[in-house]
Amino acid sequence: SIVYCAECGNRLNWMMKTTKAGKSPILRCVNHFRNPEKCRHNHMIYYDDLYAHVVERVRALTKKVDSGELLKHIRKEKQKRGKKDRLIAEREKINKRLAVLKRVIRRLYEDMGSELMPAEDYREMLAEYSKEQKTLHERLAVIEARLSETENDEQSVAKLKAVLDELLDEKELSGAMLSRLIERIEIGHTVKMGRCNQQEVTIYYRFIGAVEEN
Repeated sequence: SIVYCAECGNRLNWMMKTTKAGKSPILRCVNHFRNPEKCRHNHMIYYDDLYAHVVERVRALTKKVDSGELLKHIRKEKQKRGKKDRLIAEREKINKRLAVLKRVIRRLYEDMGSELMPAEDYREMLAEYSKEQKTLHERLAVIEARLSETENDEQSVAKLKAVLDELLDEKELSGAMLSRLIERIEIGHTVKMGRCNQQEVTIYYRFIGAVEEN
């Protein structure tokens, strides 16, 4: 199963629920009953409802892929997190600062070795510069990841389209077929909104992750 609880992250269990129409398959998070302090709500969904919802979302996604809307959406979302040229400029600035820090740390070591600097001062300054190095390296890793994602957008959408084209030729989508397209489905608990009940279902597709619904 690729269906998980949105609150605690546990995989949902298959069960049969007795209704007036007979027995119906459901998926339910048993962690709500075993560990209510970690999973406060009853996360449950009928299999037939989930299947219909997923098929509807897959069809909508196919239209977005074919129209080019999905690729535009992905690029727009990444522009919000940081434009490519700005990220490149920040990467260059960080690399320059890291080069300076490397020279400074080497000079500190030489001064300490030549007894031009007390060992205690050396340790304090080394700790400070090492902390800055670590922070810069962490930020650099984030920048590199985002730049890499930007370059792979078209390839990711192309891979997704290839799987969609193959699956949509089928009259009925099996669980095995959907697992080729979907990495994870997170089920929220039912919330009463006026006279209607609403339940959030988040689908994480392979290659591109979650896609915002319009």
